[in-house]
Amino acid sequence: MQIKFAVPSITDSERREMNNFLLNIQQGHNSELTHGRESELFGREFLYYIDHWNNFPEAVCIPVSSCMAALHLSYLALGIKQGDEVIVPAMSHVATAHAIEHVGAIPVFVDCDHNGNIDDGQVERAITRKTKAITLVHFLGTPCNMYRIRRIADEYGLKIVEDCALAIGSKFKVPQFTNDIHVGLMGDFGCFSFYPCKSMTTGEGGMLVCSREMAFEVRKYMQFGKKSVFDGVGYEIDTLGLNYRMDEMSAVLGREQLRRLQEEKWIEKRYSNAKTLHNILVSKGLYSQQEYSKLGNYALNVKFNCRRERDTVYQLFLDNNVGCSIYYPRPIPAFEYYIKKYGYQKIRYPMAEEIAYQTLALPIGPHIGEKEIDYMVDVLFKE
Repeated sequence: MQIKFAVPSITDSERREMNNFLLNIQQGHNSELTHGRESELFGREFLYYIDHWNNFPEAVCIPVSSCMAALHLSYLALGIKQGDEVIVPAMSHVATAHAIEHVGAIPVFVDCDHNGNIDDGQVERAITRKTKAITLVHFLGTPCNMYRIRRIADEYGLKIVEDCALAIGSKFKVPQFTNDIHVGLMGDFGCFSFYPCKSMTTGEGGMLVCSREMAFEVRKYMQFGKKSVFDGVGYEIDTLGLNYRMDEMSAVLGREQLRRLQEEKWIEKRYSNAKTLHNILVSKGLYSQQEYSKLGNYALNVKFNCRRERDTVYQLFLDNNVGCSIYYPRPIPAFEYYIKKYGYQKIRYPMAEEIAYQTLALPIGPHIGEKEIDYMVDVLFKE
């Protein structure tokens, strides 16, 4: 048996929608390959998916070219600049910190808790007079303690950027709301990824969630710095902008993927697989890294006693055609770029190191069924 870590679910329905779109272009019924109707509809539909209760009436969803683009746009729109500081978890993909670097700000790394999320108990100690924002990552889809982090941010007048790259479909409870809140809504910006291994895909691509007020700045930066007021024959540029737009074909794919994600209950299948695999592994003496009550929906991270044991199991799975992954191979400040610039050798992040060097992510996507779970368990525990 061969089990892939992630399998983009592309079917005849996506092909049909894409063909219809291209046929309309070919026949002259539509000429918009960028910044057109499909992107606008995708943004509206994604907003309805994450906030169909309309708990956040000022929220806007803007399709962009990637999650890193969404992160970069967030900092640009907030006016974060050279010398400012942004608190960021040590455990994440480097894109989380790279986006801060690209505006000239300083990422201030904070260790994570045992779930892989930023340790909110350490956040307040990292705040200085230069701190402008807190960036957090819902690690492997497990929501951070948004209620506590929001209180800290409000107390110190800071903004929150949520990196939701692995957390489509993840929700949490907040005292003031009756319904569960989807990640990406309680921060000032929420940044999602539609990379092929994620819960839904547009190929490359992402989504930025922000308020209507901030959306004006975001759209200006993502479209070369164009002002929204035109003189009839041209346009004005008042900002050094970028081109971070999502193209219309990606939006067509995204709309169909979003429909199927809901109708075919992809997120529910991920939770079910995570629960089943978690219970089996725990019954056999292995420790699933996430708290059971907060299981993420992206992958199941399994913790081993040491790096050598983890690496041995990693190779065992590969030898038996089981796709697995490591999230992430090292804490961000342990990569060469950050070592040279910030001197990681002098600072340690114990929990981030433990997760990087002792955990292995197992697949739980909707392509996984009982046979696949049984096979993974057999491979792991065979004599």
